[in-house]
Formats: sequence, structure tokens, C-alpha cells
Amino acid sequence: MLFLATVAGCASFSGGPTPAALNEIVPTGRLRVGVVAAPALSAFFVTKDADGELRGVPVDLAKELASNLGVPVEFVVAPNSGEVTNAITSGALDIAFLPVDEERKERVAFGPAYFIFESTYLTLIRK
Repeated sequence: MLFLATVAGCASFSGGPTPAALNEIVPTGRLRVGVVAAPALSAFFVTKDADGELRGVPVDLAKELASNLGVPVEFVVAPNSGEVTNAITSGALDIAFLPVDEERKERVAFGPAYFIFESTYLTLIRK
């Protein structure tokens, strides 16, 4: 999430970003948001409902940010986070919702986390 927490905070509490800041964040006049589609909803990925509408935490966060900025939102849906990473680094997106890893940190400037989780697995050893 690039700039999301900072921009959302500025837009919510100070009446919105300056025109120069808005132009830097949304140079096309609309918030272009990269999301990853998955078969099931999660805090990180989106799905489409029966009507074809995108659903998920990233969708809700992006819509709120666009509303706070006073611009329309445009979603770019990809099948994997690698495609979203490529799109954000090429300038085709304004923000993206991506898992953080060392490889992406070299290509993307991540903002604060919006969701923190732990993951593990269990191995059964039979004797």
C-alpha cells in the first residue's frame, strides 16, 4: 500500500491533500488500484460477487481513500501479486495491495501495514 495511510489521514483530517500532492498521488485524476483476485475472500485478496462486483478488504480501503481524495477509483485486477508489483513499478497503478517480502521491498515503497497476521503449519510425526 503506497501512501495509503498517510494520504488517508491527510484527507480525513485536514480537508484533503494540496493540489500538488493530489496530482502526485493520482496523476490521471482517478485512483488506479492494483488488487489480486483469489477464489476466496481474505484480508489480502479480492473476489467477485454474483453481480461481478469486487469484494474484499482492499476494495473497501481503496474506495474509502478515493472518496477522501475526491476522485473516482479504478481497479486493476491481476491473478497474482507479481503482476501487480510489475504494474506499480511501471507507473500503471497509483496504489496496490501486496504482501511484503524482501524481493518486493527492493522494487516497491511500502506504507504501514493494514493487516498483520501470523502463519504456521503443523507436522505430525508418528512413531
